[in-house]
Amino acid sequence: VRFVRNVTTWREMKPGFYHGHVAYLDFSKYGMKGKPMYINVVRDPIERLVSYYYFLRFGDDYRPGLRRRKQGDKKTFDECVSSGGSDCAPEKLWLQIPFFCGHHSECW
Repeated sequence: VRFVRNVTTWREMKPGFYHGHVAYLDFSKYGMKGKPMYINVVRDPIERLVSYYYFLRFGDDYRPGLRRRKQGDKKTFDECVSSGGSDCAPEKLWLQIPFFCGHHSECW
């Protein structure tokens, strides 16, 4: 709700550009008439899955000191697939769906 109010009522910094991993949000559901324009860039689902697999192990330069959930796991993505690991399972290809579907439980 705070995000919706920020985007629709904040006048000092308009027009605004918000970027990042933001799932679709129906602003009218919160009683707002003004709605943002969404532009989603979709990666190849396999490339996205491989990237996420390694992100959980090595992170990025944004927060280099943060300890990742799978940090220290040196298994390659290919090795994960060969051994039937859960981190590389085909079900993980749905990671991008919420960015189009929204915050409903069935989207996640």
